Amino acid sequence: MTSSSNREVGSGFIGSLQHSSGSYELVVGAVLAGLAGFGIDSIAGTRPVFTATFACLGLAGAATSIIFSYRARMVLAETDRTQRRVQGSAS
Repeated sequence: MTSSSNREVGSGFIGSLQHSSGSYELVVGAVLAGLAGFGIDSIAGTRPVFTATFACLGLAGAATSIIFSYRARMVLAETDRTQRRVQGSAS
């Protein structure tokens, strides 16, 4: 492999990670929040109240983040399409 093909593979890998980050974000957000809730439950002696609550909040927060980032990407894509249309008609 040449160095340019290594860069192509690397950029493809980075691009695929950016597109699949939503699934990781959902899992990691819920697990980390659940672990924080588990820690609070351990200290307070109230299992599984905080664990379940924090896991649900982590999942909801991650889902909200994914929705907002998706909407932002769609606005950028629409802006790009509009600019290309305007440039195409001006030529």
